[in-house]
This record gives sequence, structure tokens and C-alpha cells, in this order.
Amino acid sequence: MHLVLHAVRLLGFADADAIARRFNQDDVEAALQDAEARGWATYSSFAGTSGWSLTEAGRAENELPCYKRCRPVSYFPGQVYSSFLT
Repeated sequence: MHLVLHAVRLLGFADADAIARRFNQDDVEAALQDAEARGWATYSSFAGTSGWSLTEAGRAENELPCYKRCRPVSYFPGQVYSSFLT
């Protein structure tokens, strides 16, 4: 989902095919619809073109550092490095 949000942010305004191509994703429609339901993306049409763009809330979600939205790490990097050396 967050990779799709990032693709929309980089492209600014794009259709689902362009968003999928940005990061070589197969199907982004479900993620875009989920983002729309959460208020992070919106679909609009203008002057014969249509596509997706991020809302203010979507831009804020995309700016969150990974550690705020990913699983917590259950180890410390120093421990992993120490075990690697032994």
C-alpha cells in the first residue's frame, strides 16, 4: 500500500497503469481503492483525463517514517552484528 502511495506522490496525478509501472507492481487498483476509503487518495477527471492523486492526509501518511508504520524490530542491530562475528 505505501509503495502505491509513494508512486502516486512521485507522479502527482496518474492513472492506475502508470502507478503500477512506476514500481513494477501488478495490480494497484485494490490499494488505490483502499487508500481512497482511508481518505489518502482521490480519483478525479479533468479536461478529458482522469487519474489518482494524494489528499493532504495521504501526503502526511506517505511522509511517516517506516518505523512508525512497520512492525517493531525484536532485536538490536549490535546483537545481530555480534552474532555475525562469532
